[in-house]
This record gives sequence, structure tokens and C-alpha cells, in this order.
Amino acid sequence: MEDQLLIAMDVEQALADHGLSDVRTVSSVYEALQAIRTHPPDLALLDFNLGDETSTDVARTLRERGIPFLFATGYADHSMIPTEFQDMPVVRKPYAPATLIREMEKLIG
Repeated sequence: MEDQLLIAMDVEQALADHGLSDVRTVSSVYEALQAIRTHPPDLALLDFNLGDETSTDVARTLRERGIPFLFATGYADHSMIPTEFQDMPVVRKPYAPATLIREMEKLIG
């Protein structure tokens, strides 16, 4: 889930370059929750701050369903991420594709 189109396109390209082709990007909490219900992902990358909303509800839904996820944020201070998710990996934007892939691989083994 990413609300900035250029970042989303870069992530999609990095994942495609790594051989991951079934990538879906959504830009809002509503879209993400709909996508989880209709076509659950194997893994999710959540931009934490989405303008006037956060991805907290999406993270809760993913956790309830046992779907691994990680957060992305442009902030150095991760204290805005609720304590219930402090154990989840966080990548800081802008991130190198190799860093993102490495963190995703840790989650899916």
C-alpha cells in the first residue's frame, strides 16, 4: 500500500526485476481492505502514513489473517507506529530495492 504513485511504480519494478510478478498496489485503507478480502496477498508492504490516515487498520487485518507484512515510512522516528506493531520490520524511505527485497525475504523465508 503506497499513496505516492512514483514510489509505488519503483517498488513494482524492483519486485518484477526480482521475479515477483503478481504485485498489486493500492493507495488507501479502503482499497487495501477490499483487496485483502477478495484476493489475500502472500505478503504486504504498508506505507504507514497515508496523508490523512494510517495503515494501522490494514496491519491489524493482515495480522488477524496471518499474512506477513512490513511497514515503510519516510520518518526516522518509528514511534508513530503503534506499540502493538513494534515487532514488525520497518524500512525507511527512500529505500534501496535490495534492502526492501532482503526484508521481504526474511518474512517469507
